[in-house]
Amino acid sequence: AGDNTTVFRSNTNPTTAPSLVPAAPLEELDDTSKRFTWRQIRTLVISSAGFFTDAYDIFIINLVTPMLGYIYYKDHDNMMPSGIQGPFKGMVSFGQLCGQLTFGFLGDAFGRKAIYGLELLVIIIATINCATSASTIEGVGAIGFLGFWRFVLGFGIGGDYPMSSTVAAEWSTVNTRGKMIAMIFSMQGVGQVVAPIVTMIVLACFKGAIKDNINNLDYVWRICIGLGAVPAILTVYGRFNLPESPRYAANVQNDAIGAQAALDSFPSTKNKNKSHDQEQDARDIERTGLPTQPINNSNTIYDDAIPLSKISPPRE
Repeated sequence: AGDNTTVFRSNTNPTTAPSLVPAAPLEELDDTSKRFTWRQIRTLVISSAGFFTDAYDIFIINLVTPMLGYIYYKDHDNMMPSGIQGPFKGMVSFGQLCGQLTFGFLGDAFGRKAIYGLELLVIIIATINCATSASTIEGVGAIGFLGFWRFVLGFGIGGDYPMSSTVAAEWSTVNTRGKMIAMIFSMQGVGQVVAPIVTMIVLACFKGAIKDNINNLDYVWRICIGLGAVPAILTVYGRFNLPESPRYAANVQNDAIGAQAALDSFPSTKNKNKSHDQEQDARDIERTGLPTQPINNSNTIYDDAIPLSKISPPRE
């Protein structure tokens, strides 16, 4: 079958209706003629929001640490001691290491859909607890609890790195993969820029209250940290409802039907045209016994393919 546009699959004989079999579901993702599709844009928004939140949460601690000095270390010249400040800031990095290893393994073992969204849920819970950290009457102080929840926060951030980048890469087409990964990672820079802007705005709002009582900085640092949960809350629903990656379903789970279902969950022009052609073929088969629409090789798997010109409709 040298002519890719005028052949169809027949698993019986030329006088019977052919049995059309769907093509490999990944062909649509590997179509280099496609630009960004709706499913890619949605995946990009969901994934990049996580990277934005990650960068914001990591960078914001450098801005609120001086405020913590004025509140909790008045007897140390309003500065957090270096022996505490170093481990305090490093807790999130240690959490990131643990999170990357854990979620990277879980994502490969149980699938993207089963795991994607859990890391963002960890980030939301940890961020809220960071913003509401308090001290016990005796024993652990607010800084101790804040440091612990910063570790948990880092665990979620570390899990977001492999999951978001992998999901974005697997949902992208061959010619858009680099662009999608670049745009997702660029959100880290955006998060680092937004963090000081938010801090300045909140400080400006509390300027008068801080002049009256320096302890009002306690509201400022909690608000600045807590706002980091907003982008995560807005996108966590989308992550939990994102279908399984077609590439993971087809190549790891060997589930071609699940991969095609994932692609069909995002309507595209190609899918609409394919459905229209299939409906037309069904009507032609019912009327004449053979389809009149040429079947495109990119949408059909062939065996025993024969030229359409050599086939005549059955005699009545």
